[in-house]
Amino acid sequence: MEARREAVLALVGTLKVLLERIKALEERIASAVRAHPDGELFLSLFVSPKSTLTAASLVAHIGDQRGRYPTNEALAAAAGMSPVAVESGRRKVASFRRACDKRLRRAVASLAESTRHHNEWAKDIYLRARGRGCDHAHAIRILGRAWVRVIFRMWQDELPYDPERHGGFKRFRSTEGLTQGV
Repeated sequence: MEARREAVLALVGTLKVLLERIKALEERIASAVRAHPDGELFLSLFVSPKSTLTAASLVAHIGDQRGRYPTNEALAAAAGMSPVAVESGRRKVASFRRACDKRLRRAVASLAESTRHHNEWAKDIYLRARGRGCDHAHAIRILGRAWVRVIFRMWQDELPYDPERHGGFKRFRSTEGLTQGV
């Protein structure tokens, strides 16, 4: 019993050191993303100021070379948020895009997943996709595709996210007003 106790205490001590190291790394990442020229653009997508890891991942994988992704479709394809057409004879179907930057896909999916809870237009897109019969992962990709359009526009204009400038949010508010009056 004493040997087990010593082993557990040793593991707890190791975990404490690891947690301190992780916290220090997260602080370095947060300061690095804030120091990046596009850092504030990507940080503006998140409600919580602690959401620096996903913002840092977006900065790292999208980068600051505007010519790398000439259109939002190119960025969506790189992020795995747009389907790929599969053709065989007369049959043509849309399929899941496997050839993409997996880390960028994970970052955009994290953004979509977190925003569907607090962002009204994102919640609406997600729920409409689910209502059409899409599973959770597919609905997140649909929402991620919508976010890629927003990200691309703000990245090109070098302006932080502002829902009032966002066309999807304006359309959502106008339809919301119509349904409330009915």
